[in-house]
Amino acid sequence: MSLRVRLAGVVALAAGLRILASLNDLWLDEVWSWSLAQKVSSVSDVLTIHHDNNHPLNTAWIRLVGADGNGWLYRLPAVVSGLLFVVVLIFFRREALHAQVAGLVTGTSFVLVQYSSEARGYGPATLFALIAWQSLKVLETADSRPDIPTGFQRWRKCGAGLVYVVSVFLGMLAHATFLFVLGAFWVHSLSILVTRCRLLRATVQTASYQLPTLVAALAFVWLFARHLEIGGGDSQSVGHVMLSALSLVLGGPASGAFAFATGAISVCLFLTAVCSEFRRCPHQALFFIAIAVAPFVWVAVWPPNPFYERYFLLPMAFSLILISEWLANLIENKGFGRRLAIVTLIALVILNVSRDVRLIAEGRGHYRQALQDIQNASTGDRVVIGSDHDFRNSLLVEYHRRQLPDRPTIEYVREGRWPGNGPDWVILHDTAETFNPPQGIEDAAGNLYDREAVYGHSGLSGMSWAVYRNRRSASLPSP
Repeated sequence: MSLRVRLAGVVALAAGLRILASLNDLWLDEVWSWSLAQKVSSVSDVLTIHHDNNHPLNTAWIRLVGADGNGWLYRLPAVVSGLLFVVVLIFFRREALHAQVAGLVTGTSFVLVQYSSEARGYGPATLFALIAWQSLKVLETADSRPDIPTGFQRWRKCGAGLVYVVSVFLGMLAHATFLFVLGAFWVHSLSILVTRCRLLRATVQTASYQLPTLVAALAFVWLFARHLEIGGGDSQSVGHVMLSALSLVLGGPASGAFAFATGAISVCLFLTAVCSEFRRCPHQALFFIAIAVAPFVWVAVWPPNPFYERYFLLPMAFSLILISEWLANLIENKGFGRRLAIVTLIALVILNVSRDVRLIAEGRGHYRQALQDIQNASTGDRVVIGSDHDFRNSLLVEYHRRQLPDRPTIEYVREGRWPGNGPDWVILHDTAETFNPPQGIEDAAGNLYDREAVYGHSGLSGMSWAVYRNRRSASLPSP
């Protein structure tokens, strides 16, 4: 089988996983972004929304598509960005084996598939970070390429500098966590700068492409990021989130003994790969260390609340790049190291694909199906729904009911406005992967409700719903 066919297969696998993972219901944060996008009169007003759920490029795209777009269309930039991330990574690998291993590791990575298949800013931010990184490497190694004519080298550096600066601008607009990568870029440039012989000339050259990014970062933080209103969420301990993030690097679970084991293995793999990279190229090793440390510095200086694994996505992505390089280097050699690397690669692919399959099968929730089943099981022209969390569930109900028949009309009633005999249906929600709601519940007025169905989700992003019917009604079809 030719190299092109093998690489095409890797890209096809990455594309298939991301496309299939995007063909399910929009979950809370995506619908929240959709709601924010409808509040501005034009795309140019997106930066006036000072909310942490406003990822400017994503919000601008949703506003451009309009209020009545399909869910897959809102997710299109994330899917395309996620696929291009794999393609760009393959393109810039120096050898065929390295390209295949990098493509397999990142193409099947559960955490990358998860966030490059939902309408958020994480997928584009990851792509722009990779493009900026590759451009920066061109800028800082151009002088060591005597095989390239001087005139072409000058134009090559100008082009790389432009791509680098534009990618940094777009990366920050995609998601504020891009600042982690930008800080690592600065550390990398500084580490190279201090080794230059002609320090003044090198400083001027470095400033020509890093100074604009510094100015842009300061402006972004001062004019936008520092004003962000935190939308809130479920409280999680810093230790739990960090363990979960470390486990997710390899596709492991979010909690439990297996998560601890997977997280420990990911740390060992990263440290081993960093040591190997340090012997080959100390400046690049320092970059990977800087980007891995950046989130921990952020947590220590400015503890976020709430705190989620997705804030580590960019460090996770670059950790996978580093680990894939190390695995490819081992596979090139003979002996025990080669066999160990092959087994590790196979285990990584199997572990991540298994989670990808669950994401594709269970999605981020089955909100539209739940509402449709409620409609089908209801009589009359009006269905009254209440829930345990007005903000979250009302957003989802209001969005997903737009895609259902007009009759019977679904009306969401907030707590405190419930009718005396209770709403027709009550929804309980949970963001955890496992959800075991009670068989029956009772509201403050003494009305009783029986559980009719539970609609789960795959975890990490999404919510489960348990649907309860007022005892005045009959049974709901199974989901």
